[in-house]
Amino acid sequence: MQGFLRIFYPALALIGVLALSAIAYKLTYGVLRSPGMNPEAGIDYTNVVVILLTTVTVIFSVCALALAVLAVIGFRSLKRDAGKYASQQVLLEIAAAFKEGGRAHDQIQREFTEEDGHLKRWVARQIRSEVISLLPLVIDRLKDSADLGVDDDAPTDEGEVD
Repeated sequence: MQGFLRIFYPALALIGVLALSAIAYKLTYGVLRSPGMNPEAGIDYTNVVVILLTTVTVIFSVCALALAVLAVIGFRSLKRDAGKYASQQVLLEIAAAFKEGGRAHDQIQREFTEEDGHLKRWVARQIRSEVISLLPLVIDRLKDSADLGVDDDAPTDEGEVD
C-alpha cells in the first residue's frame, strides 16, 4: 500500500498541473493568436496577466490544502508515536527506580528500617489487622483437628500466670 501511495500522489499532482495548464492554454489561446489581417484583434495583456495570476492562485490554494491535510496526518502520527515513546520511557524509569540501588527501592528500604518510618508503622498495622481478622478461621480449624498437643493449663498471652 505504501508503494502505491508513493506513486499515486505525485501522479495525481502531475495530472492536476497538466489539467490546469490545459485550461490556462485554452483560455489564453484566443488572446495570444496572431491577429492576421484584422487590425482590431490584438493582444490584451491585462487579460493574460489576470488569467496567469488566477492560475497561480489556484495552484497555491491546492498546495495549501494538500499541506493542511499532510499536517493533520503528521500531527496524529506524531501524537501516537510520542505516546508510545513516553509509555516506554515511563516503564523504564519505574523499573530503574525499583531496582537494587534505585531511588524508590532506597526510599522503601529507609522507611522499613527506620524506627519512626511511616511505611513500617502502616505495614505493621495492616499485618496486625489481617492476622486478627484471620484468627477466628485459624481457631476454628484448630478446634476441628484432632489432638493438637496444646496444654490447656498453660498460661496464655492474656496476662494469666501460674
